[in-house]
Amino acid sequence: MKAILVIFLLAGLLLSSFAASGSSDKVTLGPFSVSFNNNTTENSATVIQEHVLHNDSTEYGFQLQAGAKGRELIGVAIFDYNNSTDVSENRLMEFITNRLASQSYRATWDRATVGIFQAIRAKISSSGRSSYIAAYSPDEKNKTGRIIVVVESFEPLVVTDSFLRDLQVSYTMKAIIPLGE
Repeated sequence: MKAILVIFLLAGLLLSSFAASGSSDKVTLGPFSVSFNNNTTENSATVIQEHVLHNDSTEYGFQLQAGAKGRELIGVAIFDYNNSTDVSENRLMEFITNRLASQSYRATWDRATVGIFQAIRAKISSSGRSSYIAAYSPDEKNKTGRIIVVVESFEPLVVTDSFLRDLQVSYTMKAIIPLGE
């Protein structure tokens, strides 16, 4: 009888840890493949945004949204630059600050891990909702790169950190082969 009880307890622990880990999702954004674990505190839907052309880059993104009104829980934006650009820590901090230019806020800076990469992160306190914004470059070499990934989360820090740890952004552009060759 004790053995059966132990087996049920172990099975319960296994199932509860699986449920807490969230669901694994994958989206394709232009030439990028993005995988992540959806550990949000609410049921959410993944909403892919249309790409946006800027003067020097193309922006791809998606949001995890909750509720009938589509309240944003976590947003991911990938900036694919036409040429190499500065992706130093100071530039990433400036990048985050520029995204908030029209708001009244206070930022507290630290570092976070996104997959295998180091990111700069700000906890944003404003009159509205507080959030965390992290930025990093998955192709950074000598403080330059062509890709900047920005993640904004309105979720608690533990959920945000879990999402960041599991986030993987891969460049999937395939070579174009001319027809008839």
